[in-house]
Amino acid sequence: MTTPFAGNFDALGRWRATLLDRLAVVQRFVADHELGDATSDAFVAALRERIANDKVVVAFVAEFSRGKSELINAIFFADTGRRVLPATPGRTTMCPVELACEPGQLASLALLPIETRHEGASLADLRQRPRAWTQHSLQGGAAEQLSEAVAQVMRTRWVDKDEARALGFWNDERDDERAQDNPTPDAAGRIEIPVWRHALVNY
Repeated sequence: MTTPFAGNFDALGRWRATLLDRLAVVQRFVADHELGDATSDAFVAALRERIANDKVVVAFVAEFSRGKSELINAIFFADTGRRVLPATPGRTTMCPVELACEPGQLASLALLPIETRHEGASLADLRQRPRAWTQHSLQGGAAEQLSEAVAQVMRTRWVDKDEARALGFWNDERDDERAQDNPTPDAAGRIEIPVWRHALVNY
């Protein structure tokens, strides 16, 4: 990444690496001079682990068609010369999309089927179950390949009201004032729902 915004994240990463190196020096000094004890050793070890694993999380939240995808493309993918996240008029990303950069993991797109809502399992639990996700490799690393893969988040399908209700997309108990919160059925009474519940992109 070469944008100024991304450059700030790179600077933060370098600061963390420097801090970890200095903590390691302190640990060696304390150990060499027998100045520490179990409590101080555990504290420094916990601090190093926290710094090494701490993550910066940036969330973009708004109603649909408010320009979230365009903003993300401009901030994180300006150097690719193209839109990576779909950003056409109307609703585009039909499920939450999480972008990450995990150096120890291969570039990939993981998609969680909407049917997992039937299980009642939380997203945190499902993150620990790789088989619950549909995996797409992004080995090439090209922006075009990533864009084509991420287009999956636009997919929808039509279901009857019973299925929509079971998945949490239809509520019969809404009063007249809130009835508009339910999606509009088509001529056959079907409801359009997203194919995926959540998307994880490591790039």
